[in-house]
Amino acid sequence: MRVLLAKTATAVLVAVLIALAARVSFMLPSGAVPQSLQTVAVLGSVMLTGWVGVVGVVLYVVIGVAGLPIFADGGAGLSYALGPSAGYLVGFCLAALWLVFAARVGMVDAFIHIFLAAIVGHIVILVAGAAGLLRWLDVFEAWQRGFAPFSTGAVAKSLLLAVLVPLLRFGFRHFTDRTTATVSD
Repeated sequence: MRVLLAKTATAVLVAVLIALAARVSFMLPSGAVPQSLQTVAVLGSVMLTGWVGVVGVVLYVVIGVAGLPIFADGGAGLSYALGPSAGYLVGFCLAALWLVFAARVGMVDAFIHIFLAAIVGHIVILVAGAAGLLRWLDVFEAWQRGFAPFSTGAVAKSLLLAVLVPLLRFGFRHFTDRTTATVSD
């Protein structure tokens, strides 16, 4: 029971962390959706908590669709989730699944592996996001407004994750009773 409670609390904390990261957002001049720190929260949380993080990502999407204004720019509800951000929300879930797979094959342990896994995670999110924009835009415009403006930020955020994830794991190991903070848990 205690383990279930801890995992549930962790999933809720992941959803809260993503919601807080959504508040750090701004519109790019050529973007169709806001740039935010959500991808750092999504990818980092899953790298640190594994399947519990995946549950937290899904919980974030479900809570936002249910109407709590937790999406970027305070968006909420089904109409928001089916709008221009739809593909990105799906991409969050797909990228979370990718990272659990990457962890199973040992791709989230070293700096370069974390960086590459995060790059792939960002690509999954951005491709899904741009694909979601195809309801309103042609392929070229969806690429120009839904993928390209975010690519530099994706590289920077992936570097940030490659630095933060090992530091957070170190902190978890040394400041908690638990000795593991990996995706495989």
